[in-house]
Amino acid sequence: MNVEFLGTGGYHPDAHRHTTCVLLPDRGLCIDAGSAFFRAPDRLSEHGVTELDLVLTHAHLDHIVGLTFPLVHIERGTLTAVRIHGRKKKLDAVREHLFANDLFPIIPQVYEWLPLPDVESGSLDVAGGTLHFREQTHPGGSLGLRFDADGKRFAFCTDTVPEAATADFAADADLFAHECNFPDGWEDLGARTGHSTLTPTLDLARQVRAKRTLLVHVSPGACDPADPVGLGDVTNPPPFTAVAVDGLQATL
Repeated sequence: MNVEFLGTGGYHPDAHRHTTCVLLPDRGLCIDAGSAFFRAPDRLSEHGVTELDLVLTHAHLDHIVGLTFPLVHIERGTLTAVRIHGRKKKLDAVREHLFANDLFPIIPQVYEWLPLPDVESGSLDVAGGTLHFREQTHPGGSLGLRFDADGKRFAFCTDTVPEAATADFAADADLFAHECNFPDGWEDLGARTGHSTLTPTLDLARQVRAKRTLLVHVSPGACDPADPVGLGDVTNPPPFTAVAVDGLQATL
């Protein structure tokens, strides 16, 4: 299982990171279509993949804006189908607002909108594996995701706060990616915006016992882009934990 982190920032892109987009290129599976989604069609083409299953964790703008980007690839025929999975309410909001005639008048005809089952947690077979989802704490809601295939487990939980249920959901993952939007000291803003700070996120990672942990969806307001959440100041982080950067690739 190959996982590529095309966009690892949150809120808005900056000179160092685009907003959320994670691609499993050889499987034609993508999580979120943030500003980094412009990178996805070329990566798919390099793997000879022309169809994509795209899962939206939620519909905040920094996770969906890229849906307006791939028109050239669609016109060229290098991207022939995009199946968009998400909560029905979120898919409806994207179609009504992002693709409103006054904002962006073309809804690509290759887009297929596929609501997930209306349950708190569930699963579906996709991209040669099983995608599990569960509702998370975040303003407006968001989905935590886990993709199991070929004996490997990849868990991705962004736009949320560390929750006890996540430890069971992501337990023993080969790769665990969890948002860490703020460093310690920003707990008040984290609570108001539904985002995570460093120490609780690392505590959760210890409970998950993943082989590798990546911190994602980091704030573009960080003073040090190389270490935006202060991970380098932690004396005993969970094993094999790092802050993700755009372009990072992991093979499970």
